[in-house]
Amino acid sequence: MDPWAGSVLVIEQQPNIDIPFNAPPTEVTRIWHIQNGQKEEITFDPVDQYTLQAEAFTQAVLEEKPVPTPLEDALNNMKAIDAFRKSARNKH
Repeated sequence: MDPWAGSVLVIEQQPNIDIPFNAPPTEVTRIWHIQNGQKEEITFDPVDQYTLQAEAFTQAVLEEKPVPTPLEDALNNMKAIDAFRKSARNKH
């Protein structure tokens, strides 16, 4: 199984966004924005987002600067995930 296969389809009426679950580090990443029956492909150059995140964190620590991904980001991500799950249970 391809570890980069799969996507997340974000549906909130219109528009819809189809996003790969993980951006492949060696291939162009494609996402699709769907609105009013029109599908637009958006591409991003290959990038290893985990390496970039680790490098940015390391640089912030070494330079004694604020980290680029504060703890509040993780908390807000969990709030968003909880809201998605609640919405799915309530079917809206």
